[in-house]
Amino acid sequence: MNKKHLISRICLIVIGFFIVLFLVNKQNKNENVNLNKNEVQKIHISHFMPLFDEFDVTDSNEVITIVEYLNSINKKNTKEDPRDYFGGGYGIKLYFKDGSERTLFFTGNRFLSETNRFTYEIPYREAIKFDRIVTNILKEKLSKDGKASIIGTVDSVESEQSGANISCVLKTEDNVKYNIFLRNTKIMDGTGAGNLLVHEEDKIKVFYLKGEQTDKDIIHPSMVFIEGVTYEK
Repeated sequence: MNKKHLISRICLIVIGFFIVLFLVNKQNKNENVNLNKNEVQKIHISHFMPLFDEFDVTDSNEVITIVEYLNSINKKNTKEDPRDYFGGGYGIKLYFKDGSERTLFFTGNRFLSETNRFTYEIPYREAIKFDRIVTNILKEKLSKDGKASIIGTVDSVESEQSGANISCVLKTEDNVKYNIFLRNTKIMDGTGAGNLLVHEEDKIKVFYLKGEQTDKDIIHPSMVFIEGVTYEK
């Protein structure tokens, strides 16, 4: 190969490299979340497991909180497939004012993805913040729906052999005790520990409908939220 042909080939390789680099950068740019908080009209939240009934977020402040959170996460490209990991997760469907829609998925407090667009790995400490955002929205929703609430520390727990909670005794700050019926109760963990069970000394908040109670000291909850734990993940 003479010098002229060698130079031509090198030039073609260099040009090809920059074309590929340009296309990759363009693709990555298009695959970023890049949500405009002023364009999102409504967000539909669901969970892979039945932790709560799926619901719409329409309050503008709550919508902005979620959008700003999604934009702020430190995202890292990954070749891993979230489907290879067991764990709960969220479906986040965004409705835009122009009529378009996008659906994002949180998986196992580790991945953020959008079908056929991207899969990112995200830091655990940032991922669990979404649990807290959803917890706060659900509490507000339950209050608006007329649910009463009590908060306290778990004094004792009765569980089945499988480990599932049957009931617990909640003790309030003024030492009043309530029996909380937990069988088939939806328990939301806003601490990031990822537990669907309550333990002794956990701080919990219980929402319930007063008209459904059979005794003033026995609470049949609509939902239970774990707010503080005495163990480490």
